[in-house]
Amino acid sequence: MKKIKLFISFIVITLLMSTYSVAQTVTITKTGPGGFALVTGSEPINLVVNGRRVFITENYASGGTTFFETSYDLNGGRLTSGKYEIPGGVFKNAFTIEQVIALGDKQYAMIENMNAETGKYNFIAREITKGVVSSTETVLISYPFEKLLNSGGASVAVSPDKKKMASLTYYPGIKDVADKINITVYDENLVKLKEADMTYPGETKRSNFTLVVGNDGTVYLIKNTMSKIGEIILTVYQWQQNDNTFKEYLIVLPEPLYITSFTYALNANSEIILSGVYYKRATVTAGEQTMSGVFYYTNKGKTEDVFKTFPLDAPVENLVTRKVLVTESTVFLVAEQYKSVEDPLPAGATTRTYINTVTHKSNFVIGIGLDGTKKFQLELAKDFTSKNADHHNFSASFICNNKLTVVYNDDYRKYNPNGSGGQIPVLVQITGDGLMQAPIVFKDELALGATLYPCYAVQDADNQLCFLMGNGSTSQLLTVKIAD
Repeated sequence: MKKIKLFISFIVITLLMSTYSVAQTVTITKTGPGGFALVTGSEPINLVVNGRRVFITENYASGGTTFFETSYDLNGGRLTSGKYEIPGGVFKNAFTIEQVIALGDKQYAMIENMNAETGKYNFIAREITKGVVSSTETVLISYPFEKLLNSGGASVAVSPDKKKMASLTYYPGIKDVADKINITVYDENLVKLKEADMTYPGETKRSNFTLVVGNDGTVYLIKNTMSKIGEIILTVYQWQQNDNTFKEYLIVLPEPLYITSFTYALNANSEIILSGVYYKRATVTAGEQTMSGVFYYTNKGKTEDVFKTFPLDAPVENLVTRKVLVTESTVFLVAEQYKSVEDPLPAGATTRTYINTVTHKSNFVIGIGLDGTKKFQLELAKDFTSKNADHHNFSASFICNNKLTVVYNDDYRKYNPNGSGGQIPVLVQITGDGLMQAPIVFKDELALGATLYPCYAVQDADNQLCFLMGNGSTSQLLTVKIAD
C-alpha cells in the first residue's frame, strides 16, 4: 500500500521461529528521503516532543558547537531539516546553545550568556518550534561575575516523564572560600518548585558532576573523578531537601579491581541505579584491556544503599557500558566491545589527518536482579571496523513489551550465505529471565534502500521505535512496531 502524500510504504513480516512459542509480528514503515547532515565525530540527541520524533546532530568544531535538527510528525511527515540559528552576540557578550531538551510538550534550547559589560552570567531557555529557536526567553539563572575565566556555569537535566527539570549552577570561585552550587527544580512550565544553595559536596574544587532528576523531583549528583593512576572513582549524592544537605555514597572497588566505564538509570520509584564494568589490574599487562566483572549500585527506598559485584562468565576485551534499562523484575546492563584508535601519520607526513580506526564488536547483555545478583549473560556477536564515521555500527536498546529490545546492523552473510557481504538490520528481544527470541531480520524484500543509523533512535510508544536511516546527505524515518 502506498500513500502518495506522505511517501510511506508498509511491509509486515512475521517470524514463527523463536526460543519460546510466541510469534513476533513487526510492522515496518518508512518515509521518503530528505536533507540530512551526517557529521564525523558528532553526537546524536534523540527526543520525543509532543509526539514529534526529533533527531539532532551535535557537532563541535573550531568555530563552536552546532546543532542540526531532523524531525517528523506523528504520521511520519518531515517537519524540519536544518541548523539552529541564534544571534551570537559580540565578544564579551556572547550567546551560545549549551543543551537541547524536551520538557513537557515543548522543546527548548538552553543558552549561556556571559555579559562582561554588565558583569552578569545568564542561563536562558528559549523554545524551539519547527526547528526555529524563539527570540522570546526565560532567564532561569542569573548571577554576577568578575572575570570571564572565572564565570561559573550551569547545566540542566530532565526527568524520565519530562515533567520535572533540575538545574545545577556552579558559582564563580572565591579564593580560600568553599565553592558554592545551586540546585533548583522546575515543573514542566519552567515554574520554580524548590531550590537550595550549598557548598560543593565532598570537596572545594569543581569536579565532573552529572545531574539527574527523578519524576518525583529527587535530585542526584554523580561525581566522576580519577585516581592518581587514571582510574574512575564514583560518588553518588542524593539531595536531602529537608535540610539542604547531601546523602553521600562512595563507590570504590577493592584493589586491584577498578571501574572502567559505567552508566545510570532511574527506576519507577525514582531510585537511582548505577552499573558498569571493572577490570583486574595486573603488575604486568600486555595486549587489549580485559574487563572481568560488573558492579551494581542502587539506593533502595532512598534510604538503603545496595552495592554488589560479580564476575563475567569470562574476561571480555574492550568492553564499554552503553545503557541500563529497568523492568519490574530485571535490570539490563547493555555493553559493547568498542575501541577507537587514531591512525599513525604516514611516512613523511607533516600534517595530522585525525583518522581513527573504530571497532565495534559483540554486544553483551547482563541481566541483574533487583537485589544486585547476576541472572544471566548473553552475547550478540558482531564485528565491524570503520574509519571515523561509525554511526551505522552502534546499537539501539529499549524496553518494548516488557522485553529488552536491541536493534543493530549485522553481517548480511549470516542470514544469506550466498550473499555478497554488507550489513543488514536485525532486531532481538530478550525476556527478564534471559530467554532470547530468534532475530527478526530486515530482509531484502523490505527494500530499505539506505543504511540504518541505530544511534539515531527514539521510542514513542511501548511497542514502537523510530530510527533514522540514510546515505550521509539524506535521511528517512524508519518506524518499527512490535506486537506479540
